[in-house]
Amino acid sequence: MDLILDFEQNAIASGTRRLIKLHGCNLPKVYLRTGIYFDLVDENPPEPLVLDGFMFGFIFAAMARADRFIINGAISGKAMRNIQIFQEAWTCWRPDLYKIVEIVPNRIIQEWCFTLKNKETAIAAFSGGADATFLVLRHAAKSPSFFDLKTVVTIHGFDVPIEREDAMLRLNNRVYPLLKSLGIQQRILKTNVRQPEMADSNNSIQAWEHCHGALIACALHQYSANFDYGIIGSSDPYSYPAIEWGSTPATDYLLSGGELEIVHDGAGYSRVEKIELINKNPAARKSLKVCWEGSEHDKNCGTCDKCAITRLSFAAIGETNPPCFDGEFCFQMIDDLILNNDNHFSELLSILDYATAREVDQYVVQKIRDVIEDREKSLNLVPISWSQRKKRLPRC
Repeated sequence: MDLILDFEQNAIASGTRRLIKLHGCNLPKVYLRTGIYFDLVDENPPEPLVLDGFMFGFIFAAMARADRFIINGAISGKAMRNIQIFQEAWTCWRPDLYKIVEIVPNRIIQEWCFTLKNKETAIAAFSGGADATFLVLRHAAKSPSFFDLKTVVTIHGFDVPIEREDAMLRLNNRVYPLLKSLGIQQRILKTNVRQPEMADSNNSIQAWEHCHGALIACALHQYSANFDYGIIGSSDPYSYPAIEWGSTPATDYLLSGGELEIVHDGAGYSRVEKIELINKNPAARKSLKVCWEGSEHDKNCGTCDKCAITRLSFAAIGETNPPCFDGEFCFQMIDDLILNNDNHFSELLSILDYATAREVDQYVVQKIRDVIEDREKSLNLVPISWSQRKKRLPRC
């Protein structure tokens, strides 16, 4: 069966709308009738030379449903090569869900056809979370080893629902002091790709935990006319790599095309090491926003797993009540952790490594060990002795 992707671009009152329509493979009609839009707010770019980003963004739908993925537009030769390897990785990880599909674009454009842009210009995805905040602080150092990062894009429609304009405005106001202090410009991209009619349990064509990295890359590719690199902040460190997760250093670089190279940045650092750097910057300590479960999308609820683990990371460096959270930290938050995904579990392991290396309060260490052991028992894992766990000194 064929999955077919059509593209069009139109001027709208708020900027430019790039619209794709997917059909074939018995998709719900809403994907063809309504389409999925990516609005570049307050911008008027030319039409993209290639549709690399959209191919990457919906490759999981193709691997899950189709034999061929037909792109009614051009794809770069580099993206064609990368998407083959990307599919090979995911079909190895999840052969029960995905298979390799043939990519059939209207035409293939090789790299020498693209216009050279400014030397090493970069744009990064920025949500206000720990990974993104660490990323902007790291590259603001202006070291020759880092990118000269002057622009970020915040994607309205991922963490903050597209209909919540008020929450998005408050979130932008929250992070503005940090970005201003670093001399970084913020761009806004709006998309309905996660609206209920596109992504509910009945209509969803892609699992968010698998496709979110590809969709972040898709968003970054919308700016390929002006930038050479699109940077995605790492989730898990190399020491505790996540497999079968949407964003990973194993595959993110394969989301690069002829016009834009995707960089997975920061995996040399654990989450608690990132928090240590964030804690040194007053604006970052206040603006950090990690929560996606709370009802107030511009604030941290302070009690969900994501918030509790972040607060535990702060506690591990001796900061129990950073200004990004309301209310005080208590150890009951650790006892109440559910750990319903492997990323949260790996974060706890990295916090334990950090806390042990830094001789943090033994009560904290024992609390973390208890949660980890409970998780291992619930999964019938063979317990690993603490002396066998790799210890890594922090480098921030």
